[in-house]
Amino acid sequence: MASLQEKMSGLLRQSLGELKDFQTVQGKTQLAKAHVVLTPGGQGVANMQHRTASSLYLLMGLAGMVLLIACAKHRQPDAGARVGKAVGNLDSYGARCGEGKSDTADAD
Repeated sequence: MASLQEKMSGLLRQSLGELKDFQTVQGKTQLAKAHVVLTPGGQGVANMQHRTASSLYLLMGLAGMVLLIACAKHRQPDAGARVGKAVGNLDSYGARCGEGKSDTADAD
């Protein structure tokens, strides 16, 4: 593992050494410190699963909600128009109540 790590570090330094930022004196000192650290894959996967689990559950929940909304709109394509009409009706209901009229009275 150590020999592979050293080989990868050498390739990293070689690749970065071609960049303009690493051709200055300060860049060369930073480049000398650059190295690759390899860890056994089994440990990396377990750590990654632990770190990303809650984010993936949130993403999965959001995707489920989007699919649910899409399916509901597919079954009732005019659902958006109905919601808009209901909101408009609430506005007129509020105006009627503000005027002291009953909710069963016709709006004129």
